[in-house]
Amino acid sequence: MARPVLASAGMGGGANGMEFSLNGDVLAVAGADGGRLWDRTADSPKPLPGTADIINKLAFSYDGGLLATAGTDGDARLWNMASRSFITRLPDPITKVVFSPKDLVLVAISPDGTTRLWDVHDPAHPTPLSPLPTGTAHRTQLGPTGSSVDVQAVFDHAGNTLAIAHDGTIQLWKVADSSHPEALGQPLTVGHSNITTMVFSQDDHDRVLITASSDGTVGRWQADTGQLIRTSQLTKLRPEGGFYPMAFSSNGHRLAVRGDEGTTTLWNVDSQQLIATLTGHNEPVSVAAFSGNNFLATASEDNTVRLWDLDEDAVTKKLCHIIGTVVSHEQWDSYLPLDTYRSTCP
Repeated sequence: MARPVLASAGMGGGANGMEFSLNGDVLAVAGADGGRLWDRTADSPKPLPGTADIINKLAFSYDGGLLATAGTDGDARLWNMASRSFITRLPDPITKVVFSPKDLVLVAISPDGTTRLWDVHDPAHPTPLSPLPTGTAHRTQLGPTGSSVDVQAVFDHAGNTLAIAHDGTIQLWKVADSSHPEALGQPLTVGHSNITTMVFSQDDHDRVLITASSDGTVGRWQADTGQLIRTSQLTKLRPEGGFYPMAFSSNGHRLAVRGDEGTTTLWNVDSQQLIATLTGHNEPVSVAAFSGNNFLATASEDNTVRLWDLDEDAVTKKLCHIIGTVVSHEQWDSYLPLDTYRSTCP
């Protein structure tokens, strides 16, 4: 069961991370050959000038004016998106970056898990703010081989709360005043499995944090108190190649999971029902990113990126435009597996 792909393009190397600009107009891809930018109106991604080394993660500022990149070697940079030009480097070794959705404040995570906030209102002269205090969940030791630790970070949609997760724990931070972040309670214990993606639900006025772990657990947490609302065990969704949640939609209702044989499975988190299986990649999918709730990008080890339209009404119109007025059961099931079959287009 596949959805119509909006576009597909080749990459010079595999992808390590992806992110859409807030308005969804630009997709930034971090990869083995540097960074690439894909304008939605363009046929293919364009290289980000001056990036040839491996980029690990990247992030757009809320206004789309800045792009932050972090390499596997700890080299972090800021870019002007209007001119697509390099601005400056951040001095600390940094392997992951996340922008606030309301202000020009950047979360920078070092290889050992240390987290610091940066004021980048003057991007040519970033100002380090107070690092998050030590002794909590965000501060971790290096892995057994000295490699960087896997830390996830996400803001709520108002930019007032920051969640940082590592090794089965989550620490919530009050960051309305980014110069004086405050820990909200004690670290939350999730389990022994790493959290691979998380999001603050828009539908719950940013009060609910939704997490997905590699053991198939989806958790819902009250953001202001840290109280566990409920968990769902999604191990029944585990494909043959393993369970790896890659990205939530903005409202937290959809979850993109790495499937086997180059597929991505899309699930309704509330009902635990399969929405669609996205096919077309020839190798395993490495990363995925949502723009809002209805657009998804997937990148594969086959060095391609695909954009998917997940809006039922838009897909129906596209299908009918391509096929005509009469649609067979097979065609309908291929493109709209969960929608009620209609033999003729509206």
